[in-house]
Amino acid sequence: MDSTPKIAVISLIFKSIEYLEFVKKSFDRHNDMDNTDLWFVGNNATPEVVNHIQSKGYNYLDFRTEQQEIYPKNIKQIYQAWNFGGNNIPVDLLIFINSDMFPCCNKWLEKMLAWYRDDIALVERLVESGRLRSGQ
Repeated sequence: MDSTPKIAVISLIFKSIEYLEFVKKSFDRHNDMDNTDLWFVGNNATPEVVNHIQSKGYNYLDFRTEQQEIYPKNIKQIYQAWNFGGNNIPVDLLIFINSDMFPCCNKWLEKMLAWYRDDIALVERLVESGRLRSGQ
């Protein structure tokens, strides 16, 4: 990898244009790295979401699978969509953000990348319940 890796921040999107715009505005406000792009991966995204993304010219990949059940029964399709995005966006580093994680403060990506080394993976724990007990 050269000294300036190409980075993609990837967010899944299904049906919320409001959430999509929230992530986009937050990313734009708190990211000033020229080598980083935000990508949306549609996880059976609604036609309204797809049309909105296309009209705005946002980076987008469209993942389609069988009709999804309601969460948590659709977890298989969620991970398939993540894998689809990771396999089809040609960059050096992938940053996956979930619906409860978003670019929320200045220099968030630079601060995270300060910990990056070739022999480790940077991860954040997903807190589905909204609570994380101390020590975990």
